[in-house]
Amino acid sequence: MALLHITLPRERRKNGASYLVPNIFLCWTWFAGVVGNIFFFNRPGVALVGGLTFGLVLAPYFIALSFGRSG
Repeated sequence: MALLHITLPRERRKNGASYLVPNIFLCWTWFAGVVGNIFFFNRPGVALVGGLTFGLVLAPYFIALSFGRSG
């Protein structure tokens, strides 16, 4: 880490990482949980409750991202 800090230009160090990969994994987890419970585990009630609950937890995060706030 120290070598990267020394070798990378200062302008490059100021740019933060994007939220694209974590957002993809969040959506994938949400989608896979719902689809898995509906089709593979034959538990549509769990899929509905889990999908809605996870959606309610993630909604403020995605709303904040859409309006430009980063956490």
